[in-house]
Amino acid sequence: FVDAGGMQRVEAICARGLDRLQQSQLAEESAEADEVLLGLEAVASLQSPAVATAALQSSVAGLVCQLVAAAGPGSSVPHNALRALWAILRNAPPCDFAAALGVELLRPVVAVCGRMFVGWLRQNALD
Repeated sequence: FVDAGGMQRVEAICARGLDRLQQSQLAEESAEADEVLLGLEAVASLQSPAVATAALQSSVAGLVCQLVAAAGPGSSVPHNALRALWAILRNAPPCDFAAALGVELLRPVVAVCGRMFVGWLRQNALD
């Protein structure tokens, strides 16, 4: 995946998706949204240290964090982005991701996770 240029492709997909999100032009039910979700799914499913390291060395991990923050808790983008981020963090040595991402990129991710968790708790309490 990494040697075949897969990470560069995911990086381009995430960058386009983030740009569209920031312009409020990424519709939930669109080909562009599907492309972003597919790119994130690829990262989430390829669970290896090599993929995690490549995601940290490129801008993919940072873009994934920004996608989580830009999308907020109300769509499928942050859910899939969090799965991709978890796959990266789980397979990379902690010192690598802490240095590559830093507090500024991770802080909004934690905030979105908290809002999503509270939403799930409310939903489950009502069910």
